[in-house]
Amino acid sequence: MKRLKLITVLLALLVAAMVPMVSADDNDQARLADEAKVRELIKPVDADIQKIIDEKKLYFDKAETRSFSIPVNEVIGKYDKNLNGIVDILDIRMNTHLDEASRTLLKEIIVTGDFKRISNDMELEKRGLKIEDAKVITPKFLGIVNTTDELTQFRTNSLLSAPTLTLIQLSVDIAGGYGTDDAGNDFDIDGGNNLYKVLTWGNSYPYTYRPYYYDEDHPDPGLDATYDYYRYLQTGTYEDSAQFTVWDANNLQYSLSWSGTHTFGYPIGNHGSITRNNYPWIYVSNIWNHDIGTEDTNPSLSRVGLSVPYYPQ
Repeated sequence: MKRLKLITVLLALLVAAMVPMVSADDNDQARLADEAKVRELIKPVDADIQKIIDEKKLYFDKAETRSFSIPVNEVIGKYDKNLNGIVDILDIRMNTHLDEASRTLLKEIIVTGDFKRISNDMELEKRGLKIEDAKVITPKFLGIVNTTDELTQFRTNSLLSAPTLTLIQLSVDIAGGYGTDDAGNDFDIDGGNNLYKVLTWGNSYPYTYRPYYYDEDHPDPGLDATYDYYRYLQTGTYEDSAQFTVWDANNLQYSLSWSGTHTFGYPIGNHGSITRNNYPWIYVSNIWNHDIGTEDTNPSLSRVGLSVPYYPQ
């Protein structure tokens, strides 16, 4: 958990209380009350998401080539009252005064985020993989990539150094900053979203990987505050993760973590599920929410190169 995020939440709780002095116990009680309300409201939404994932088999016992787009609008339409209730709690507590367009966008972000989290957990469960059994790898820093030529060299090195997997993260995702991505989307983020560990499972095909990041920042600071608070109430942490599985020498499957053609500042994570060609490199922050892919969607932005063993050693 980043200290800045915790301070932001505590300050919001303090302001919302509208009294001269509020004790730590009062802040804890306010947060616990929000947590209980949000979890009760999201419970039927997540149950339906789990049912959809199970019926559509977004996890596989073997690699397939089809892609899948999650039915976000259908879920929102069915549970709009619940989602409005959640957004009300977040908006009031964080004092963000969201307009109707931002409220609608936040509901989409919540639903897509829950699809990704639930799908990843279900995949592990269906395949009998447990967090406590994973091998934990700390990524090795390789250097900064600022030009196309440098990126080409990184990818060449990945091919030559296999079984090393090169993970390429946008520098702004780590250091923070503002600007415009290659599709014209604006972003303004705190940073501190470093990919700091990778969990792996398997001694033979398939090999599953789960990268962990300290946090994720929405490109709109107002939405970032409310979505951060939602994630903290729902999971007890600001950390984020993605997931992918190497099924064989030719196929790599993204478990609702595929970025498609979207760029860093795209306001909603794509969360596609697809099997693609297997390469020894992955762009691990193609979108702010850490949807990933083997295609670079942000060529104009500086990147950081990291590496982990391609297969569990």
